[in-house]
Amino acid sequence: MRQQLPENEEQPIHLLYGFLYVADKEEGLIIVGDPDLKSKSPGVGTLLDGNPANNFLKRALAFNPGGILTGAHRIAIAGTYAYVLTNKALVVVDLDNPLAPRVTATIGAPALNDPRGIAVQFRYAFAADRDGLKVLDVTDLAQPKLVANALVPLEDARNVYVARTYAYVSAGKQGLATIDVEKPDAPKLDQIFSAEGQLNDVNDVKIGMVAASAYAFVADGKSGLHVLQIISPWDDPTHFSGFSPRPTPKLIATGRTRGSALAISKGIDRDRAVMNLATNSPFLVDVAPVPLIKARPRLSTSATASYTPSPTTPGSIQVKLVRQEALGSNACKLGF
Repeated sequence: MRQQLPENEEQPIHLLYGFLYVADKEEGLIIVGDPDLKSKSPGVGTLLDGNPANNFLKRALAFNPGGILTGAHRIAIAGTYAYVLTNKALVVVDLDNPLAPRVTATIGAPALNDPRGIAVQFRYAFAADRDGLKVLDVTDLAQPKLVANALVPLEDARNVYVARTYAYVSAGKQGLATIDVEKPDAPKLDQIFSAEGQLNDVNDVKIGMVAASAYAFVADGKSGLHVLQIISPWDDPTHFSGFSPRPTPKLIATGRTRGSALAISKGIDRDRAVMNLATNSPFLVDVAPVPLIKARPRLSTSATASYTPSPTTPGSIQVKLVRQEALGSNACKLGF
């Protein structure tokens, strides 16, 4: 007898994915969602029922045992664990049951010195701290271990994003640092790009791809949003660069913002990013590919945009403000 499979072969998902997770400098880790698992829309399920009239979230709990997560400012999810960065340490939180989290490890100085950003890829985590870029072995996600001598010194590393065999480090006044991590236990600096000083306060970076070209979206403090084309078929005459071609960054667009651009989130792997400003007014940015002749970054009337054509770049992107939304001084507490 043939086994009856679920429609479209849907499989159960872990409870972890039914909640949202927020790093808060005062309350530590805040878990968002209806904690009543027997309710009609447990967790954040109310966002999935197609009814825009009931998209209101509840606060499940705040987790900060003994103040260990005080100063939390960044979080990355790896498997069923949350890697939470505080001003002093990396704290690993087991979220196998998100309504009963528990700390499994803490890594502070001297291993990590004021950790500022972290990205996890396969068996390794890459952490940006006051010393530069460091590498952690996360074969056991609950107990990360520092990889000895795996350090790329940087003056002001602020965050990191890993794409294939390169780590892109937001390097403050230095610009954007590209680090070769093909051998994770022996990372090496590939290049630092500042567009002749135009990138001088880099806080965050995310990588996105359209067709055969890859782009870096850079939150650059008072300079606002910068868009870099980092991989393009036109930079490789043979068009066969393999799995991870060496980045060749070019500044192709700049969008001025009301306040300092502090962070940018990739969101869905498609054509949007979310910028976070010092004014606490995030906005969505469209980054749709258009022909070079039409490429003009566009924001709103509250911002200006500039673009410098490059004769060696046959294609570029269009930057357009989608929505700006004020969140107030303490966004994580609104509506909970």
